[in-house]
Amino acid sequence: MRALLSCVLLAACSRGAAPPTATPAPAKATVTDGPSALVAPAANPSRPDAPSWIGVRFDRRTTRVIQVLPGAPAELGGIKIGDVVTSIDGRAVFLDVEAVETIRGHAPGKAAFVVQRGGKSVPLSIPIAQMPDIDDLPRQTLLDKPAPKFAAQLIAGAYSPVLKDLAGHVVVVDFWATWCGPCAMTMPFLDRWQTTYGPRGLRIVGLTSEDDDIVKEFLVDHPLSYAIGRDAEDKIGQLYLRFAVPMLVVIDKAGVVRHVQIGADRFDAVEAAITKLL
Repeated sequence: MRALLSCVLLAACSRGAAPPTATPAPAKATVTDGPSALVAPAANPSRPDAPSWIGVRFDRRTTRVIQVLPGAPAELGGIKIGDVVTSIDGRAVFLDVEAVETIRGHAPGKAAFVVQRGGKSVPLSIPIAQMPDIDDLPRQTLLDKPAPKFAAQLIAGAYSPVLKDLAGHVVVVDFWATWCGPCAMTMPFLDRWQTTYGPRGLRIVGLTSEDDDIVKEFLVDHPLSYAIGRDAEDKIGQLYLRFAVPMLVVIDKAGVVRHVQIGADRFDAVEAAITKLL
């Protein structure tokens, strides 16, 4: 079984699970499963409150690294995108799940990795560490850095859900789901902001990995003034470390992330970040 990040957040709903039978409380977040390849999916049995991690994402069913988080142990130890991890502390690994299981069971400290890079075996010493607070991880990774580029499929709206097409605008990315109660609570704020600040250059893009038909049916009863795009296979969510929904990311006119909000609360802070950048 692929390891999943399991944690409690502020105000979000679970991806891949059945819709909740009751709307979550406004100030609570529903847990969602994150990218299995972030390599911090479960607590070390001897330290249940401190999962081990290195901060990479592997390609599915391989150990090829497709993402390295800035400042994470993997980057500090020299792992690069495109590397293929072949062994950890002498144990051969062939699948992403094997690498994840090995890393999560490793106590914090140095580990001997071997990666294939450019046809050569490269030994690396990786400082496996405790994972940061899952609620802070997207902020630590994204804030004040160029926003990961994305191109979603337009489901509804009058403008493109492709980041490069929105250059020169302040962009708010809203990761959401149709069955998420806190997401529904967030939408009136987003709709008002787009109507109010759109003429000044705001573009809000709602991203969901759900099927078009489900989303379009939802929008019949919940018409919105901003663009809705489909994040196929949750690839954009993984780039943005979207562990829960709703998650709001405010991007300035130069394409740099300036605010990250997880959960359906503190809307005043999000609006303040928007107006400051317009």
